[in-house]
Amino acid sequence: MSSTNATSSSTAPSSTTPTPTPAAATVTTPFEVPTLKNLSDSGIGINNVSMVLNETLGYSKMGARLNATQVMEISTILVNAANVPGLRAENSYSLLQNLDNMLYVDPTTMYQSGNSAQNVLQSLGTMVYNTVDQRIEYLEGTNLGFSSKQIDCSNIGVDDGLLDMGTRFELLNTTDALGKWHSVVVPLSELCSGQELSHVFFTIYRDTSLFVGPQKYRSYSGNNLPISSGRAETYTPPPVFAERAEVDEVLMNVTSQTAPASPCARQTSLPATPVMSATILDTDGAAVSMMRRREATDATMALLRFNVSTLNRPLHGKFKVTWWDTGKNEWSDSQQCEIVSDSNGVIEAKCLHLTDFAIIVDAALNDPNVCDTALITLGYVVNAISIVSLSFLTFFGICAYIKCLAKSRFYTYLRGNNLARRDFLALVFHFDLLLFYVFFTVFSNQEVSGDMCTTMAAVMYALLLCSLLLTIFQALRNILVFIPPRIYRVLEIFLSSPAILLTSVVIPFTLSIFLLVFTKFFDRQDCFCWVRPDYVIYAIIIPISVLLMSTIFCTSFMIYKVFFGIKRKFSGGHHYDPNVITKIISIVVMQISLGLPWVLQFGTLYSPYTTFWHYLFTIVMGSQGTILLLIFVYKRYRAYQSDSLSKSTQSVLKTRDSRRRRRNVLTAEDSLGSSTDTFHEY
Repeated sequence: MSSTNATSSSTAPSSTTPTPTPAAATVTTPFEVPTLKNLSDSGIGINNVSMVLNETLGYSKMGARLNATQVMEISTILVNAANVPGLRAENSYSLLQNLDNMLYVDPTTMYQSGNSAQNVLQSLGTMVYNTVDQRIEYLEGTNLGFSSKQIDCSNIGVDDGLLDMGTRFELLNTTDALGKWHSVVVPLSELCSGQELSHVFFTIYRDTSLFVGPQKYRSYSGNNLPISSGRAETYTPPPVFAERAEVDEVLMNVTSQTAPASPCARQTSLPATPVMSATILDTDGAAVSMMRRREATDATMALLRFNVSTLNRPLHGKFKVTWWDTGKNEWSDSQQCEIVSDSNGVIEAKCLHLTDFAIIVDAALNDPNVCDTALITLGYVVNAISIVSLSFLTFFGICAYIKCLAKSRFYTYLRGNNLARRDFLALVFHFDLLLFYVFFTVFSNQEVSGDMCTTMAAVMYALLLCSLLLTIFQALRNILVFIPPRIYRVLEIFLSSPAILLTSVVIPFTLSIFLLVFTKFFDRQDCFCWVRPDYVIYAIIIPISVLLMSTIFCTSFMIYKVFFGIKRKFSGGHHYDPNVITKIISIVVMQISLGLPWVLQFGTLYSPYTTFWHYLFTIVMGSQGTILLLIFVYKRYRAYQSDSLSKSTQSVLKTRDSRRRRRNVLTAEDSLGSSTDTFHEY
């Protein structure tokens, strides 16, 4: 692969060549500062390797300011140095120090430097094999941690590994000390059985710039730090198509000219976790990637632990542990490591081969609700119908407080004789849901809400919780007629309109603000401004538990009323509402419909594609206003039936009364006529 920006004509030598280039007699005069080109073109031997690496260190400290040509020349120096037999541990330490500095380079520059990354990765095994000291330790690095040792398979004590503790690296020789940190461990006793080994070495790369190839990978950005930490990052959604290369470099982990997939498509993205490598060498210095014994082909060769507690879990896919395919220069989608544990923010995996391992996110980055055209259209339709329905119900409730409208024939016809004229709680409930649907329809897409996405989600969550509490209080109000007078007077105070409004507003908004500031409950990072369903307690258990308890409580009272006649026992002195059963059934239906979306959204988790659950959630979530209007129509129909029955009954009673009166008159006349006739007869 040729360099696009390189000005040097030198090419990186292969790290597999065991014969070093003869050392030059002199590299520079004492008064000259050697250039990188001088250092990379000059021969390196055991007599000058230390000086060359130290001179190179002055350039590699430029870090992120290195260009592609300089990266290529530094990599050439490192590969040549690794090929020198008889290296000392301090020489290897200097080589690793230069590599640590080179890892500051961004992936684009690294990719433009040709085969530099691949050559450096392959040279580490050569460096270990050519080092005469028992151990090499580089544990003070910023971007790199390294450890190697010679193996005596006849005297294997404990397993060996490397630990990344965030601020430093540490050697690891027991799985009991793994804790919550990133770590890689090799079971040496297993690997030594049946084959002769000479060395084992471990590398942890905190930066992935060495792992570049023809495929771009988007960064799975965003951490799990809430606003209260003071270190929370504002999530910037990845663009579907980058307009400029500069924008592309900022928002994506750019590695080549091949564009990554749309954030709406399933793809591999890279979280901010290290790449961990384990390698064993046989007695000839060749890397052993798999067990050679046929009966041990399924034996575990590496144990990996990744701390993902600082990462938000992907909502539309999963974390996976995979390996770097050096043949294709990409993260492999086959023969991935088996995840044996995923709890308490730590993923533990076992791998059947040895190479470079990393955590990837196999998922769609954006939610189908902002990607799928059919789902978006469906959402707009059902939400619009609910907005129209709630606007009508809200206007209908307001009309009861305006005299000229309340006396109109149209309002009287819609109201019916059996419907309450003024219901302030119902008016507030309808208005609250109307606000929710306006916010949800307009601001649920981050393209509209922008940096206010999580704030909008918090407002919508509070509005929906407010509606849940209002339905509960409405249900409690309707069953007051079944409660003994003494308890009734006490509850009447707590269920007054001011108390209900205060409770229904303060509790949801206080909880919502708390979740916004101290958790990542609203930080989905998929451009859909709503709650995270994987926060099961706040997203499912709390809303469903409250609704379920209320539904059971109110239904129990309804059963008592119908089958045990409680209304006759406690109804003295109360105003009895003949439509109380209809009201309670309506509220129960409304509570069930309000509770369903909280359950259905859980079914949408971890799927990178649009599923049946997405459509069902969209329909049920957007139909609350429509259901309320249908309940209103049902009540009006029942009221109309009751009114018609009442008029029919009154008509029958009037007819019967008229006939009775006429019959009485005729009877009186007949009696009087008989007397007269008799009297006349006498």
